[in-house]
Amino acid sequence: MRCPTQDRNAELLLDYTARKLSAEVTAIFEQHMSQCADCSRFVSARQQVWQTLDSWEAMPVSADFDARLYQRIEADRKRSWWQRVFEQVGWKPAIAGAVATLAVAVSLLAPMPSGEVRPPARTEVGVRTDSVETEQIERTLEDMEMLRQLSAPNSAPSAL
Repeated sequence: MRCPTQDRNAELLLDYTARKLSAEVTAIFEQHMSQCADCSRFVSARQQVWQTLDSWEAMPVSADFDARLYQRIEADRKRSWWQRVFEQVGWKPAIAGAVATLAVAVSLLAPMPSGEVRPPARTEVGVRTDSVETEQIERTLEDMEMLRQLSAPNSAPSAL
């Protein structure tokens, strides 16, 4: 007999532990197991599982189990579809989706800042140059100063 563990024939091993093999095949396999440590280990592990399952006893069901089950089913039927969806999915993804949708809607519907649009200045040779406004430079410098203050460690002001 060829070794079922080497042939990857788990059906033979499982059928043996479930006592589904014929007497002739069982005798041949038991003779093989006496010489094969892999098959012996597999069979003993599966026999322990079967013994555990055979000794397991289910807890008794309460007398009003059926009545409570049918009450829960009826209560579930009475809930609306959106209550069931939010209960299964949860509120956090729904809130995150709503906030993302609102942010997109606001960005699309918000009025664009009105300002004077100037065409780029031209030089004598016809090369286009961008005009830089003083306000933009001031805002940029203020933003840089604010970032510098935020990133600076909180320390006591030093005396100059």
